Amino acid sequence: ASGGGTLHDFHRIAIHEFGHALGLDHPDEANQTVVAIMNAFESNIDSLQQDDINGADFLYGAPSPAPTPTPPPAAADNLVNLSTRGFVGRDDRMLIGGFIVQGAQPTSVVLRALGPSLATSGLAGTLPDPVIELRDASGNVLQTNDDWKEDPSAATINSKGLAPKDERESALMASVSSGNYTLLVHGYNGVTGIGLVELYDLQATSARAANISTRGTVLTGDGVMIAGFIVGGDEQKPVILRALGPSLASSGVSGVLGNPTLELYNSGGTLIGSNDDWRNGPDAGTIQSKGLAPAKDRESALLRTLNPGSYTAVLRGFNGGTGVALAEVYDLSPPPNQ
Repeated sequence: ASGGGTLHDFHRIAIHEFGHALGLDHPDEANQTVVAIMNAFESNIDSLQQDDINGADFLYGAPSPAPTPTPPPAAADNLVNLSTRGFVGRDDRMLIGGFIVQGAQPTSVVLRALGPSLATSGLAGTLPDPVIELRDASGNVLQTNDDWKEDPSAATINSKGLAPKDERESALMASVSSGNYTLLVHGYNGVTGIGLVELYDLQATSARAANISTRGTVLTGDGVMIAGFIVGGDEQKPVILRALGPSLASSGVSGVLGNPTLELYNSGGTLIGSNDDWRNGPDAGTIQSKGLAPAKDRESALLRTLNPGSYTAVLRGFNGGTGVALAEVYDLSPPPNQ
């Protein structure tokens, strides 16, 4: 059982986030032709609107002469994109993403922090001016950006179809070698609100971004943590997803989520897995044998073998609980060149 919004509310939010994870935007914004499917004009209804029709016509109707962004290339069998939406606070309440690069050669990634553009889908309380930082395993700042057009790689980011829709949003492009990395998203001058952190792996051939995580504050309703990811290639991929809360306290994090629950949905919005308390899951033994058992019994974990496509994980508190939590996706397939 879990608290928060209704299934009706989640259905709208999840489908909308699926659209954004695939690079779709809203036709009522300048220069846009595709919508992420959700009513952009009224967010409290679940019926057909003109923007739904525009999106369907574009995706399935006659070819449009308007140019469309080129998505990043999807290398075989890699996690090529991750996006997590959650509340961005101050200090240890920032939205913190982590990823591990595996492989012999560097890979290129685009990292984005969105806020203002989320309001176009009817989301209230968005982060007005997000800032993003990329740090190495020692905590050294490698790159940072506030306002994506000021980044040295802005033109390349735009050419990849990954330019944020609001100039106040942040993006950077980096070449990263094997190792651990951290993303920090916070508000300029300490502003707070709901934000979205994204990682796009542009050339995961001899290297890949794997074992991706995001830490943030889990609230209720629109403030639950929603993580989307894409499995590239044409083969199935085994993954373990985890939702941690109580164990974060041992690292000095205060106000942790006491009982996180985890749900996994496919691109059609169908629930394909859920867990509350990892030991209660049918794959608990396998998860433990992989060395990925959560430290606390109230934390959640799922093992699934996924077909190529888009997926969304929802992390919320049992019975509407709130607090700081960590969402993780582990790629169990062998690293490149192995």
